[in-house]
Amino acid sequence: SHRPGQSQSVDGIKSHGWSGEVAHSPTLEYEDGAFSRRVEPFRAYASPQDAVADFADFIASQPRYRQALQSDGDPVKFVRALHAAGYATDPRYGDKLEKLISSAAIEQAARGTSSMTNAKLST
Repeated sequence: SHRPGQSQSVDGIKSHGWSGEVAHSPTLEYEDGAFSRRVEPFRAYASPQDAVADFADFIASQPRYRQALQSDGDPVKFVRALHAAGYATDPRYGDKLEKLISSAAIEQAARGTSSMTNAKLST
């Protein structure tokens, strides 16, 4: 078992039914209309790359996430479908990730526009 903070987990998959390493970490769960703090067992990994690979395998192997896999590369549709299938207990999970996705897209577009502007100015 790993100590919290050493699990390299980037996905927050609980370890129920998992035969690999486990890290007991603090989490905030939403149940019965309220958030509660507790320590839960999560899957632990040797590297972030292992965590991402396991996340992909986990989602692909669970029939309840089939709709998410049919999101046609749209990250917002993917997140919404994951949440609808029960991936996270936070009722605002989809909203929070959609905001992060939108912020990243805006930042990426701003960098692209900035690069284009600089390229035009230098010619």
